[in-house]
Amino acid sequence: MCIRDSFRRMLLSGLLRSPSQLLMVVAMTLFSYYYCDGDLTTAFTDPKKLIIILIIAGGLFIGQFITMAICPALIKKYDVKKIYNIFSGFSAIPYALMFVVYLIAPTNLADIKWVIVDGILFFAAGAGFGAVNVCQSVMISDCIDYEEYHNGYRPDGVFFSGQSFITKFSAGVASIISGYVYNAVNYSDVNIDAMNNAIANGASFASDFSEYSKAMWFLISIPPAIGMAISVIPTLKYEITRESHDKMLKTLVEKHSQPEQQ
Repeated sequence: MCIRDSFRRMLLSGLLRSPSQLLMVVAMTLFSYYYCDGDLTTAFTDPKKLIIILIIAGGLFIGQFITMAICPALIKKYDVKKIYNIFSGFSAIPYALMFVVYLIAPTNLADIKWVIVDGILFFAAGAGFGAVNVCQSVMISDCIDYEEYHNGYRPDGVFFSGQSFITKFSAGVASIISGYVYNAVNYSDVNIDAMNNAIANGASFASDFSEYSKAMWFLISIPPAIGMAISVIPTLKYEITRESHDKMLKTLVEKHSQPEQQ
């Protein structure tokens, strides 16, 4: 086995997952227009809007933080590869269901029943996002340990720079995808100004600008769902198991505990 194959699989998986960044890029703009008439600060003066934002946005971040907190305990009991693949694969479902819910009630998502449904979906999507990020860091660290065990050196800088590359690549992919979708619905500077003026005069983003609303709900759901689903493919053959890593780590600890020969 070539140990670097494990790192390549992680890198490829992260690149395939990059559309999930769209949720973080587009969500606040969508929430601002769909729930707050283009001004997110109105949520602080309107209790109904505040409750909606807290349920949906809060669900996203709470789900993320909860899984980030429990992942270390899960990793002690199960292969990190299994945790990574389960959360990656299953989180594609809530992403996709966000768009399904929009198609069912495109202009009524501010109703409390749909707010609760979306809150649950955002919670699940956030949980997947948080778990995958933690597992990715752990798996890259494991790859470094394996490289030292087999080749005698630790490529920490090189391997963790791959994680930074994934982050930058994800931001680029999110910009490209959103750019194409916005262009398809003519979401341009001039049209945004016209929309803002119309909303200020009583127009509804959900009803009167449904093409923009649909584009944003699509961006935060379908591309991320596809990205999360296909990101599992490279790591299905990820070679490092919890048992094999524990064995290698024990050997490395013993090696480092020995006094250096002069």
